[in-house]
Amino acid sequence: MLKITARKINLFRLIAALISISIMMSVLITYITPQPASAQTATSEIRGVWVATVFGLDFPSGYTSSEKEIKKRIDDIMDNCKKARLNTVFFQVRPASDAFYKSEIFPWSRYLTGTQGKAPENGCDPLKYAIESAHKRDLALHAWINPYRVTVSAGDENGFSPDNPALLHPEYVITHTDGKMYYNPGLPEVRKLVADGIDEIIKNYAVDGIHLDDYFYPDGNFSDGDAYAAYGNGKDLDEWRRDNVTALIKELTTIIHKENEKLIFSVSPAGIWANQKNHPDGSATSGSETYFNCYADTKLWVKEDLIDWIMPQIYWHRGFEIADFTILANWWKNVTKNTSVKLCPGLAAYRASDTTDQTSPWYGENGINELTAQIEYLRMCDIDGYAFYRYGSLTSNDNLMKMSENINKSDEPSEVFTDINKFPWAKNAILRLYEDGIVKGYEDKSFGSEKTVTRADFTLMLIRATGKSADFSENFDDVKKGDYFYKEVGIAKKLNLVNGLGENQFMPRLNITRQDIAVIIYRFLLSEKLIKKGEWNDSLFKDSEEIKDYAREAVSALSREGIINGYEDDSFKPSATATRAETAVMIFRMKDLL
Repeated sequence: MLKITARKINLFRLIAALISISIMMSVLITYITPQPASAQTATSEIRGVWVATVFGLDFPSGYTSSEKEIKKRIDDIMDNCKKARLNTVFFQVRPASDAFYKSEIFPWSRYLTGTQGKAPENGCDPLKYAIESAHKRDLALHAWINPYRVTVSAGDENGFSPDNPALLHPEYVITHTDGKMYYNPGLPEVRKLVADGIDEIIKNYAVDGIHLDDYFYPDGNFSDGDAYAAYGNGKDLDEWRRDNVTALIKELTTIIHKENEKLIFSVSPAGIWANQKNHPDGSATSGSETYFNCYADTKLWVKEDLIDWIMPQIYWHRGFEIADFTILANWWKNVTKNTSVKLCPGLAAYRASDTTDQTSPWYGENGINELTAQIEYLRMCDIDGYAFYRYGSLTSNDNLMKMSENINKSDEPSEVFTDINKFPWAKNAILRLYEDGIVKGYEDKSFGSEKTVTRADFTLMLIRATGKSADFSENFDDVKKGDYFYKEVGIAKKLNLVNGLGENQFMPRLNITRQDIAVIIYRFLLSEKLIKKGEWNDSLFKDSEEIKDYAREAVSALSREGIINGYEDDSFKPSATATRAETAVMIFRMKDLL
């Protein structure tokens, strides 16, 4: 028998205490290691904003070395982002070969204190504090990097700090025809410099992601002949340049995800990858192209899952002939299809406050309405989110701030219908149609989101949504004057929007199919000259051959405009009956074109 004495009991207690302390220390060590505290979940909508530090645009808004002032300005930014119901901040920490954090590679930014290389007082670290301030408010913070930009304006090099890499390694730098200086993307040493700088951030700071903007090659006149001669290996110059930028992206995604697989790597290129007239895979646009002008093959990065988020700057309005917002949103949606990359377009908050032209679609209330419609359109297309450029444009416009607050209330449980919170992709459409008196719910306070829709109910919703009216003297034989849908079906028949199913029978209580909905909406939009005819594409959906001949033109046109979508498995299911949630979304998207 083991004899346990009081002395042994005390010894056991001491050992247990030491073990407990050891475990606590292990937990503490794990806790203080920089770890991201992202506000995003796998299903949440991205609602971002860019906070620009170049020229002090958004931060610090006036040179300062004061710790108190730096922290106050950061807290104000995060408070306003929270007020606007955003969840992600892209904080510019390397605007031009300098840093808004303590770095062993890059000097302190002159946009912070007024002098490059001069540190804030008391060891204040803006990036560190911005992360803490954001996370306290359940905001994610991504470090925004300009990888190649050395100077923003001609002559900036006169203010270089002695430890600026551009001064230490002038062979890395090219002075371009615009008078600005850029790191040469064709040099392996430059890629290592950029990669080392990002590695330094993710090892020392609990950022939620690393973000690159649209500054790659400035244009085709770049004087990189020496690098091309040394590393071109006989490649075409344009392809070699694109390969250089892609090589950097590959290096960065390896470094970032090796350190922490949960970190988000995002890129925000200009909105047009390539115009269709110059590349068969391009968009129906005619603006500046990142593929040809910046040598950034962002489409490839998406298709090869080299990044986590793509954030194209679609800074134009709907209907803009050169670069239509809707066309580009749909083009990028197709690019990200069947990839793991999330799509989060950049929206031009700055345009809503930068024009005095009263005829502009961005003037005053027009700009607020345009941005509202863009966000609603992205949601209807099940796109992953959006980001405003930029913070100062958002917060300086009271109407824009109110819009952001109101449009982002979709996170709140609905007090109107009990079942629509389960359908976030349809929630906004249902509520907006309800507010306009187009749809109603059931006595149990549900919308009946999963219920099927009859031919009569769809026609009723369509006529209410379009506001159309017409005098008619006859109706379908099986639509009686006492029916609640009698008037709407009669109007639709008179306007040739709906057909019978033989012998003047409408079959009002028969469930309507998805392809028949497409046909009716298409007829209306064609009659209003709001849509172009659709050109059939056999590869539009994997079950395209199941779409009836009479519906193919309609499905093609509405798919192009983003009014209808397929399912996650790339099918359309033309003969399937539509649910009330699906129908609400299609009606709402159609109404958005009116």
